[in-house]
Amino acid sequence: MKKLVLALVMLGDAALAGVYGRYGVTLDVPGGFEMLPPPGNDDGRGFTDRAGGRLSVWGSWQIEPLADERAFRKSSYLEQGAEITYEAGGKTWFVLSGYLGREVFYLRVEDGQTCGGEDARAFFEVTYPVEFRSRYDDLPGRFGKSLGFGPC
Repeated sequence: MKKLVLALVMLGDAALAGVYGRYGVTLDVPGGFEMLPPPGNDDGRGFTDRAGGRLSVWGSWQIEPLADERAFRKSSYLEQGAEITYEAGGKTWFVLSGYLGREVFYLRVEDGQTCGGEDARAFFEVTYPVEFRSRYDDLPGRFGKSLGFGPC
C-alpha cells in the first residue's frame, strides 16, 4: 500500500514537457496544472490548478533589446503596485519576482532562436496566492530552467 501511495504522489508531481505556441517555446509544466484553450494568436499557453496557481508560457519576436524588455516588465509590475523582492539576469535572460497584492509572482524571460533561426524571446510567469507559498515556491527554480525553444 505504501508503494502505491508513493507512486501516486510522484505521478501527481510529474512534469509535462511541452512545446507551446507558434514560437516553439518549451517548458516543463508541473503536474496538477490544467492547460487552458490556446489564445487566438497562438503565442503560448496558460495553465491553472485548483489551489489558485496560474502559469503562463509564451513567446514573441525580439523587437527591442533585452534590457528594454526588462525595464518595461519591471515598470509594468510597479505600476500595478507590485513589490519586487528579487531581480537577477544575465546576457540572455532575466528574472523578476515579488508580491502583487496577496499573490506571489515570478517572471523568467530568455532570449533564443526559433527552430527557423529567428531571434525570439520566451516567457514563463507563475502567480499564486501568498498563503500557498510552501506549495509553490520551488516551482520557478525546478521548472523555469526548462524554458527555451525547440526541439528542432
